[in-house]
Amino acid sequence: MLPAGDGLEALERAEELQDVVFLDGKKEEYPRALSVALSRLRAGGLLVANSVLWGGAVARGEMDAATAGLREYARVAFGSEGLVSTLLPVRDRVALTWKR
Repeated sequence: MLPAGDGLEALERAEELQDVVFLDGKKEEYPRALSVALSRLRAGGLLVANSVLWGGAVARGEMDAATAGLREYARVAFGSEGLVSTLLPVRDRVALTWKR
C-alpha cells in the first residue's frame, strides 16, 4: 500500500515494482506519469490510463496543454517497443498498456 499524497510522488517513492498502475490525473502530466509508471511497473504489468481521447480533442488536433499531453502519451504508449497498447470503448476511452 502506498502512502497518501500526490500519486506520482508516491509512485516514485514506491520501493517495490507494481503489477497495475491506474492514471487519472492532470492530462498535461500524462507523459511524465507514463515515464514514472513504466519505471515502477514490473514486466508483465498493466498500465490503465483514463480519458485518453479527452472528449475528442486529441483526434480533432486541439493544441491546449491537456490535449498535447495526451497526444504525447499516446505517441509513446502506442509507439514504443516493449509496450502493447489498446483502447477500450468506455466513455472517453481507457488505454490499456501491457509492459513486456
